[in-house]
Amino acid sequence: MFLTKEEIEAICYYEGDVKTCADPFWSDPKAYVTLNAILFDGIETETARSEEGRFLNPSFLEDDMRLLEVYKNLLSVFHKSVSGKEQTVYRVERLVDMKLFMQKGMWTSFISTSKAGFLKSYQDKKDLVLLQIHLQEGTPCADFGKLLNNYLKEEEAEILLPPFLPIRIKERMPAEEEQMIRDGYGNPPALYLDIEVGKEYTVIESDLYTPDMEKCRRVYDCLNQHKPLSEEDAKEYIRWKHNIQKRVNQFCR
Repeated sequence: MFLTKEEIEAICYYEGDVKTCADPFWSDPKAYVTLNAILFDGIETETARSEEGRFLNPSFLEDDMRLLEVYKNLLSVFHKSVSGKEQTVYRVERLVDMKLFMQKGMWTSFISTSKAGFLKSYQDKKDLVLLQIHLQEGTPCADFGKLLNNYLKEEEAEILLPPFLPIRIKERMPAEEEQMIRDGYGNPPALYLDIEVGKEYTVIESDLYTPDMEKCRRVYDCLNQHKPLSEEDAKEYIRWKHNIQKRVNQFCR
C-alpha cells in the first residue's frame, strides 16, 4: 500500500508525533482532542474534556482550510487501508460520548482502539464504558503499526477507525478483570458493550452557514479557563461545527 507524504504526516499528527515549531496548530501533541471534539454535535464533549483538564486548541478555529486539509488526508488513508480479516479491538470510552454515538447509530469522531486490550489511559476520564469492537474484513481502519515505519507508541497497538461508520450495539456481561477497572473518580464502568462496525459510511446533511468566529473562539477560551459559557456563543460554535462536519463527511465519499 502506498501512502502519500501528506497522508503519513496526517497520521503522525493525529498520533502526537508533531513538529517543534512556534505554530500552536502544528505543534499540538494532543491535536486529536480538538480534532475529535469538533466532530461531535452539541457542546457536551467539549465540556467533558474541559472537566478532565484537557486543552481545546483555539488555533483550530483560525483557518478552516488548514483544518479541513488534515481531515481530508486522514480520511484518504481509510480509502486505502482496510481490515484484512475479522478482528476484535478494544476501547475505554466516556459515557457522555458513548451516549452521542448511540443516538446517532454511528461513530461521529475518529475512534482510537487497541489490539492489546483495554489500555490504562482512562484514569483521568469520568464514567467509563468498556467497548469490545468487532471489525469485519474490509472495514476501513488504520493499523498504525503497519502503516508507520517509526511508530512512537508501539505498545498501544493502535487501530484507528474513521468517523461516520455505522455501529450496532448490545450490552454484554463483563469479565471479572473488567469489573476491577475504575475511572478517575474511583467508579467502576457504567456499561460493557459489544459493537459491530459497518463498512459503508453514513451520509450526513447540514446547512452551510457563515459563523461569527469570535464567538466560537470565546467558547474555547471559557472552557480552557473553566469559566461559564455564553449560550449564544455555544450556539454559534455548534453551527460552525456542523459546517465542518458536513465537509468532512464529503471526504468519505
